[in-house]
Amino acid sequence: MGRSEEPNGAPHTRKSVLCGLFILGYIILQMTRRNKWDSERMKAAIEARRNKEMGSYKASIVFKLPVTTLQGYVKDR
Repeated sequence: MGRSEEPNGAPHTRKSVLCGLFILGYIILQMTRRNKWDSERMKAAIEARRNKEMGSYKASIVFKLPVTTLQGYVKDR
């Protein structure tokens, strides 16, 4: 009583359920943390970097962008 079973007949344990929820929460957190930057800020940061007004690190702080993403865009374009 109080224990549910998986389709193959094995009982769920509290540890396995909590582990599954932890993994699911981590995946959702990672998905929501991606791509939170604005394209207008990225364009301004690329221009500042190309005009040598500031370096990649400072531009990433000023425009609130990931450094590696900014460097990739500056290198590609």
